[in-house]
Amino acid sequence: AGARAGSLCPGPGSMAAAPSLATLQNLVRRDPDGYTEEVGRRLRHFQSLLALVEQQPGSSPADFLPLLSFVSHIAACFPSLMADLPEGLGRLLEERHDVLEPAVRRALLQALVLLRNRGMVPPLALLQRCFRLFRCRDKTLRARLYAYVVTDIKTANRKARDQPLNRALQNHVIHILQEPSSVGAKYALRAMIELYRRQVWRDAKTVNVIASALFCPHPKLRIAALHFLLGAHDAPHDGEDSEEEELQEARGAVSKLREQLGGKDGSHESRPGRCVNKKKRKLQRAMRSSKSRGKAEAAASFAALHLLHDPFTLAEKLFAELRRSSERFEVRLLMINLLSRLVGAHRLQLPNFFPYLQRYLQPHQRDITLLLAYLVQACHELLTAEMLSPLLLHLANHFVTDKSRPEMVAIGLNTTREVCARVPLAMDATLLADLIEYRKDRDKAVVAAARSLLQLFRDRMPALLHKKYRGKGCDLGEKPDAYGALQVATGVEGAELLSAREARLAAAGKLRRDEDGGPAGEGDH
Repeated sequence: AGARAGSLCPGPGSMAAAPSLATLQNLVRRDPDGYTEEVGRRLRHFQSLLALVEQQPGSSPADFLPLLSFVSHIAACFPSLMADLPEGLGRLLEERHDVLEPAVRRALLQALVLLRNRGMVPPLALLQRCFRLFRCRDKTLRARLYAYVVTDIKTANRKARDQPLNRALQNHVIHILQEPSSVGAKYALRAMIELYRRQVWRDAKTVNVIASALFCPHPKLRIAALHFLLGAHDAPHDGEDSEEEELQEARGAVSKLREQLGGKDGSHESRPGRCVNKKKRKLQRAMRSSKSRGKAEAAASFAALHLLHDPFTLAEKLFAELRRSSERFEVRLLMINLLSRLVGAHRLQLPNFFPYLQRYLQPHQRDITLLLAYLVQACHELLTAEMLSPLLLHLANHFVTDKSRPEMVAIGLNTTREVCARVPLAMDATLLADLIEYRKDRDKAVVAAARSLLQLFRDRMPALLHKKYRGKGCDLGEKPDAYGALQVATGVEGAELLSAREARLAAAGKLRRDEDGGPAGEGDH
């Protein structure tokens, strides 16, 4: 034993005892072939401890964690000898995570991540296992799993999109969202939303997987999906390593390097030498990184709402959920908001939505201004006048009355104007004549709202006004297109601006040549 210990630590003065794991780890990395026998002995000891932990997961031997760290660090040096190690560690963590000690759970996860970085674990297998481990009851472990999943998927897609990996993980998340464990589903959905926000999974499938959470059995997941589709993912997250913070750090590094080199472009003639050249190369790399991140930041991207595969079916199912929902009013308000955006953005026909919304349109209703805004954003030119005429009459009877407060009258008139700006055919002459009489009211806000409604119909549909309200020089032939009329484009909108710009540039070039003393007819060729 003493001779073997001396052979393990070559050099002057042989050690009388076996080397520590840290020393052995350093020696194995330098010369793997010379320590195969010793590593095999340590590995057999570790496997016996691993079997003991599997049988008694509530308590672990004292030397289990040091051996686990040692084996995971040197596993890449003996790929054939350690081939079964990742599967054994992953199986132990996944099957016994509820009864293992917290320190053992974290050490097992750290070992699996290290083996993944060494190329001994396929990324898909480990990421799927991490998604399944989201259901564990250890909050610290869930936070580490979440950070690793987001970071690893982002790294895998940094140079090029890994579509097979992305599709497999997205399909895996679909099954997790239907599981009875709300904790696992919540973290899986949160990871998808974060990857979408970081421009990693910015595709239609990600949006539709998150949208499917609107109908899952867990209320918190439904609320998270509502916030996502309403655009809450675009807001910056406090305390997180966001892309904006990384961009600011890159720009700060560029500024610091420029100050060290003493020039705007990093050039300084009075500082020759290797140190300056090294800093110049570092500055150039930092500038390229900052520019690439800035371009990615400014790249246009579609809103999540426009990437849905079947918005009409989604709106119908969501409206059915809304009608039988017993959630608190704030959640129902989110559902109404999403429905109105779906109807307005995709030009949907959802006739029963407007009578349902009409029930909430009362002056005393909580958050009435939000509800009126949702009504306006749901209006589009493909809605028939019969759908919106009862709503306009309802607004006139409950908001624009002599018994209402002036602010409610102004809100009702402004809402009526915005609805008519989108669907002017919904207004009739009798109701319009009554509403514009409020331009003589004593309240300034009511007068301004009534005058804006009058001006709208002077511009869009003057034939609906009485002769004395039409104004001078009105065109009685001006009216909106009939419902369903097809507008065929005969050219490219704004093309005349390009022609005008080219004419200005040609004229400026000819003038410059004349000033330089060129031939008079040169600009005509």
